[in-house]
Amino acid sequence: MIRLVLRLLFWPVVLALLLLAALPFTVTGTRWLLGQAEQLAPLTLEYAGGTLAGELALDRLAWSSESTRLELLGVTARLDRACLWRSVICLQDLLADELVIELLPGSSQEVRTPESAAPADSGELLVLPVSIEAPGLTVMKLRVGWDGGEWRQGALSGSVLISGSAIKVDRAVIREPFLQLAGTAASDERVVLPEIDLPLDLQVEGLALEQPGWDVYGSTGRLQSLRLGSGSWKNTELCLHALQVDAGDPGAAVASGTL
Repeated sequence: MIRLVLRLLFWPVVLALLLLAALPFTVTGTRWLLGQAEQLAPLTLEYAGGTLAGELALDRLAWSSESTRLELLGVTARLDRACLWRSVICLQDLLADELVIELLPGSSQEVRTPESAAPADSGELLVLPVSIEAPGLTVMKLRVGWDGGEWRQGALSGSVLISGSAIKVDRAVIREPFLQLAGTAASDERVVLPEIDLPLDLQVEGLALEQPGWDVYGSTGRLQSLRLGSGSWKNTELCLHALQVDAGDPGAAVASGTL
């Protein structure tokens, strides 16, 4: 009698586990799992096609907080399921048509004097709910906007690791980036950049900007290339190391510093 009861309990459990394991291999299961992800994290996921077990396509992936709004459009990704056992989402290939980041208006973007500015590490950092590894990241177009300016660029390719508040970028190449600041320069003709509080710990190793340009309060220009050995940006502190600037005919320069 006991054996019969155990058998009756055993097979439903096995069947449930098999069905759970099969979810990523089906469209219905993939849609259900994406819906569960939206319930567990502040994400919006608009399904386009494919499965989690193969190539997955999303029309839109969005995430927002009180200070930041992030949106990925036209996303195609291939998941490495072996990483799930260590609670990491590994994407063998991650391609997006466009990445849009909006830094919402607030006191963190006010222009302050050095005496009135808060310590660089005083802001609270965002903690992302999942860890992500994407060794083959490609974004065809990117725009970062804030009150009074924007950064836009062409294709971005590189390797990215996201864990908690840290974003590590390795061997990235950015094509035709452009910085634009609206308004007028200060009366003494100094360029005063707005204080932008990045609520993340961004670390970069080996960054190349091809043909970067700018329009800062009506003053325009463009360089041949700009290469960064390493750098970091946390809250309002930007650190650059081994920065190489190639201006074409005028020549080149190497510099390091902290802003």
